[in-house]
Parts: sequence; C-alpha cells; structure tokens
Amino acid sequence: MHPKGNPLHWIPQYHAFSKVSCANYFWRLCSWTLIAVASQNMLAYLYLIWLFFELNQKAHRIHYEYVSKYREQYPQERRALIPYLF
Repeated sequence: MHPKGNPLHWIPQYHAFSKVSCANYFWRLCSWTLIAVASQNMLAYLYLIWLFFELNQKAHRIHYEYVSKYREQYPQERRALIPYLF
C-alpha cells in the first residue's frame, strides 16, 4: 500500500527497513547462515560466502540509488545490508 501523496514510489519505513535499505537481502543472508550452520556442510558455507558478496554488491547499488534519489528524505543512519555495520 502506498502512502497518500506519492502513488508511484515511497521509502519503506517499517520493520527491518528502518535499519537497512535491503531488508529482504538481510533476511535472506540470515536464513542461509542458519542453514549453513545447521547443516555443517562445506558447500553450504561456500554458497553463503558467495551469497554475501553477491547480495552486498546489489544492496550497495540499491542503497546508493536511494540516497541519490531521495537526498533529504532518506535516513542517514540507514545502512545497505547489515544493520549498524555497512
């Protein structure tokens, strides 16, 4: 649901989106971390490493697009992928 006044695009403000630009990538990374730890499988760890670098690149690209598009409105404390880190 879009807020009134901006029907095309809006900045997410709820749940994990208040801390990171790409909360869906953050939760995907968390779930695969749990899978890798639970399975104790080398391929799962390798996939987790690859996934981290892939999602990190995508998240930073999206984050910088948001920052450049919504300069004054975008929260300065919001990170790209991992809350409070980067």
